[in-house]
Amino acid sequence: RDYRVSHSGIASDNVVALGSAYSDLLLPGAGMRVDRELLQRHYTIDIVRQKTVLIALTWHHGGALAHWGDEPELIGRLVAHLGDANILYRLHDRHRYERPYLRALEALVARYPNVQLKFKSESPDSLVDLAVSDVMVSNYSSILNAYYYTRKPSVHILPDGDHYRKMGPFGVRTLRVEDGGG
Repeated sequence: RDYRVSHSGIASDNVVALGSAYSDLLLPGAGMRVDRELLQRHYTIDIVRQKTVLIALTWHHGGALAHWGDEPELIGRLVAHLGDANILYRLHDRHRYERPYLRALEALVARYPNVQLKFKSESPDSLVDLAVSDVMVSNYSSILNAYYYTRKPSVHILPDGDHYRKMGPFGVRTLRVEDGGG
C-alpha cells in the first residue's frame, strides 16, 4: 500500500490494503474448482488434455533472455524443447514493449499452435491462468507472488542485472544499474 501511494502518487484514502488478493482461492484444497472444459473456450491452447507452462516475464528488465542472445530465438528454442506442452505466454501491458520486440514475439507465437500470447492490458485478470497452469517460468515478475500460493513448481530465470526499465511520462526508459545488480 505504501509503495503504491508513494510510487504512483495515488491519494492514501483511495488505496485499500487487501493483503494478497485471491490467495485463499489458489491454496491447494481451498475449494476452488477449476473446470478446464468450461474454461477451454477462453483459450486457443488445449488446457484440457495438455499440461500448461505459464511463462510470465516482467518488462522491467527488457528482454528476459536477451543477455544470453537473441531473445525470440531463445524463446523459440524453449518452446521447441517443451514439445507438446501448452505455453501460456503472459506479459504485462502491450504498450510497455517496443514494436520490433512485439512483432518478433507475435511471429514466433504464430508458428506454434500450442502457444498463446496474452497481455495484462487485454486480459487483466490472471486468476484463471494461474489456476490452469501446471508450472510457471518467470524472471521474478510480480505474478509469481500469487503463483506461490498454488504450491505448484516454478522456474526462476535470473534477470539481467545491468538494466532496469521504467515507465515514465514519455514512455519506457531503459536505465543502466551501476552496481551490476544481479
